[in-house]
Amino acid sequence: MQHFTPPPANVAIGREVFSMLRCAQCHVTAPVGDPSNPPIPNIADTTSLAPNLTLAKIRLRHDWIDEWIRRPAEMIPGTRMPTNFPRDAATGGYQSPLANAIDTPNFAAHKAALLPYFRNEDELRLTMKDANALTG
Repeated sequence: MQHFTPPPANVAIGREVFSMLRCAQCHVTAPVGDPSNPPIPNIADTTSLAPNLTLAKIRLRHDWIDEWIRRPAEMIPGTRMPTNFPRDAATGGYQSPLANAIDTPNFAAHKAALLPYFRNEDELRLTMKDANALTG
């Protein structure tokens, strides 16, 4: 089975966005049973955590994962996956919460980590505003 390997810059940007959206609050990314990196659940029952993403590269169908990230409740009503990219009522497109957050003090470290992958701050802001770019 052959797997798509994204460019290193995309991986780095994806990791930062994963951190910014606090995905690890629910998703474990360490191998199951790894004592050096146990899951840190935000709830008492670790069986209620979202799926472990360690094997996502080989388990998930890449042709639909971007849609799932953008619109989980539309794909599976009642899912516990939050809608991080809500639809804009006027346009029907997706809104990114990171568009405005990237310039706040709480996201300064994220912004500094991301800037080397963009030509300038305007390009970074455009990407943080584009839900399709962030999830594709």
